[in-house]
Amino acid sequence: MRKSRRPTPPPTFLFVREVLPQLAKSLQSDLSMRGRADLAAQVPDLRIYGRCPCQRPGCGTFYCAPSKEYARLARVGSDTWDPVTVAKGKIIRVETLDPEVDAVLKRLFPDSENAGLEVH
Repeated sequence: MRKSRRPTPPPTFLFVREVLPQLAKSLQSDLSMRGRADLAAQVPDLRIYGRCPCQRPGCGTFYCAPSKEYARLARVGSDTWDPVTVAKGKIIRVETLDPEVDAVLKRLFPDSENAGLEVH
């Protein structure tokens, strides 16, 4: 009897510190220097749930909340502290136009069908 070999489903999230360690360090440092220790403290546990589906070259924007939670928080209202978007004190999106970040995200999330997430 043959077992079917289904492709391994992608993870539901990845830690920024594991897949983009330089970005995590830079982001944490930048937020600390801007006096946003509350946001900098979130970076070590920041998760990537998906990437921006805009398909613009170099867009390395990613979402730090599951799509339903992101949509709910974005409706409540958000602030932008370049390069992060924050809602209710939580980082929900990181926006970057770094081609290296874009390449990593495309490899990790090749079929970015982020239904319900905004395209910028």
